[in-house]
This record gives sequence, structure tokens and C-alpha cells, in this order.
Amino acid sequence: MARKCAKCGVVSEIEEAFQKSYYSDKIFYCPACREKDAIQLGESYLIACIVVLIGGFVWVMANPQNEFAWLIFQAGLFLFFTAIVAIPHELGHVLAAFAARAKIFQVTIGLGRTLYKHDFLGIEWKFCAVPICGFVIPGISSRNFYRTRSFLISLGGPLMNCFLGVAALIALFHISSPWLAAVIRAFMAANIFVLLYGLLPRKVNIGGRSTPSDGLTLLTIPFMSKLKINQNIEAHYVWEGYDCSVRGRIEDARRSYEKGLACFPDSVALKSRTGRLLLELGNYVDARNMFVQLRKNTDLEPAMAIHLLNEIATADVMIGGNDLLEEADAFSKTACEKMPWQTEFKGTRGLVLAKKGHIEQGLALLKEAMDKAENSSDKAVYASYIAEFEHKKSNAV
Repeated sequence: MARKCAKCGVVSEIEEAFQKSYYSDKIFYCPACREKDAIQLGESYLIACIVVLIGGFVWVMANPQNEFAWLIFQAGLFLFFTAIVAIPHELGHVLAAFAARAKIFQVTIGLGRTLYKHDFLGIEWKFCAVPICGFVIPGISSRNFYRTRSFLISLGGPLMNCFLGVAALIALFHISSPWLAAVIRAFMAANIFVLLYGLLPRKVNIGGRSTPSDGLTLLTIPFMSKLKINQNIEAHYVWEGYDCSVRGRIEDARRSYEKGLACFPDSVALKSRTGRLLLELGNYVDARNMFVQLRKNTDLEPAMAIHLLNEIATADVMIGGNDLLEEADAFSKTACEKMPWQTEFKGTRGLVLAKKGHIEQGLALLKEAMDKAENSSDKAVYASYIAEFEHKKSNAV
């Protein structure tokens, strides 16, 4: 059954890609609009925070004896600290992962477009436009004490908030300045709030991702099945290979995928990522053969089946030839129609159209893909295609 986005109106048969609005369980958004919805909510929160904080500060400065003015000022501080304590919270998960000898692949702070990325301690740190909430992507490659180690990683964030809240409470007994006391009280309250709210067992949506809260994770980890553990270890190898790939360590990426496939020889995700690596290495024929074989799998998830169409189209257009170009045209068109919010699908479609002579249409899609791509390597690839077809366009005039 097809589902329609309540905001942009896009229709797709990939129902699982659509998510509920923050405001109603009956309203569904596509991933792109769901992220915009989250960003708008975050921006509204920040604006409210700034208005209350500045308003309270001005009021206290004008009338320092007014208790209600101090209450408003502290409310603004509380809203502000509630947003930024995501940073030490996620750092708590990272420190716990180090203690558990696990790997953290990525730490994301905030929602929306990435403003700054930096590699530190072997982890990719991403800071986004709206600095509210965050998440980490951990990985454990061994089944030894898997539940215990996962439990420790999930507990790290709440423990950090607990530690900061207690530290703030102790500091309050040694502070005489009313201004500093207001700041410390708000900081303590924010950490307690984030601690308790994070421990509520529920599913949360962060940047379009449906993720279990720390509380739900801590409740379910002791009962995690062997199947779920294997799925998580499989995901570790997928992320490890991808992480190596985006850092330009192609041989390390290949070894990670090979290790994963040795443990999980039927893994569609690992085979798909291996095929993607072959594309990056220029082994287009081998990559295409792998994707074609994967498409024969009868229990593919709908979203994976569409991704494979895009990968085959990419391989087709790189190999060349009229027959393969026609196939690339059909597959890339289907992929864009089924999942029009996917940036990489638009890039592939743009490349196919440009190769078929529809340069204006192709360039428009390639430029959109380059603008939305987050990886600098992807941007560079799109930029090279744009330069190539701009050159052809100018020569045709």
C-alpha cells in the first residue's frame, strides 16, 4: 500500500520509510520532510530559549528584587542547558565505549545540516545546525560479554548527567553570588531532566531515525536474543567498512567487509557495501554482477531492493553501451520515483540523463545532489560530473 507525505505530497510504496509527525500519530512525513519537521521544532525551541533567557536577564537587571524575574531568567537558563547537555551526555557514551573496549564510529550533536565535522580519537564528530539532542553509533565485533558491554555503553550517557547534576548540587553549597547560583541551579535541573527523560522507555525520533531511548535500551539489553546480537555485530562490520571507506582507507574497508562476510556469508548489507566499494575502485563489471545477484534474493527489504536498482544503474552508466544505458535509465527513474528523497538517487539519475543527452535536466539533478551531499568525496565526484557536462554544454553552443 502506498503512503503519501502530508507535507510535500510525495507518494511511495516504501511505507517503512515514512514516519509520524511530532504533533500527530495520524500524520506521516517522508524522511526529508520529517527531518525538516524536526529542524523546525528545534529552531522553535532555540528561539523560545533565547527570548526567555534575554527577557529574564533584562528583567532581573531592571528589577533585581523581583523573584518572578529571577524565575523567568532561570527558566531561560534551564532551556539553554537542556539543549547543550547533549554534548556531555554523548561524551558519556563515548567514555563508556572506551571502557567496554568497543568502537564508536560517529557522534552527532544536533539536527539538520552538518556545519562542522572533525575526526578525533578515531571518531567522526558531527555538529549540526540545530544543537538539540544527539546520538552515537557504537559497534562491538565480538560476542564475548556482548550484553554487558552494550549495557555499559548505554548507561554512560545517563551516568554523565547524574555526575554533572551531583557536582552542580555540591557546588551550590559553596557559592554566594546569586547570578552564579542561578546558573548552577539551572545546569543541575537540566541534567536531572535529561537524565530522567532519557531513562523513560520509549522510541524517539532523532533526525528522521527511530531510535530506542537509553531507558528502553537498558531494559531490553539483558533479554537481547542471539539473533539480535548477530545483527548488531553484522552492522558493526558494515559501519567499520564504511568508516574506512570514507576516510580513504580502501584496503581496510575491503578487509572489514571480508571479515564480516566470513562470519555472515548471506549478509545482503555486507555484499551491497562490498559492491559499492568495487564501484569506488572502478571494478564496474564485478560490482554490477554482485548487485544483479543480490537482486535475485527473494526476501529483500523493499528499500534495499530500490537501493540495488540505483547501484546497478550507476554501474551500467559507468560501463557504458546503449543497452546498459537504457537499463540505467529505467532503473534510475524507478529508484527516484520510489524514493525521491534520496540524494544519491538524484545524482545517479542526473548522470544518466546527462549521458543520454539531456544535459540541462541532468545538470540540475547533479547540482542538487552536490548541494545536499554531506561527504566531501561525494561532493567532489558530483563536481567533476558537473564540470564535464558544463564543458560539453558550452562546446555544443
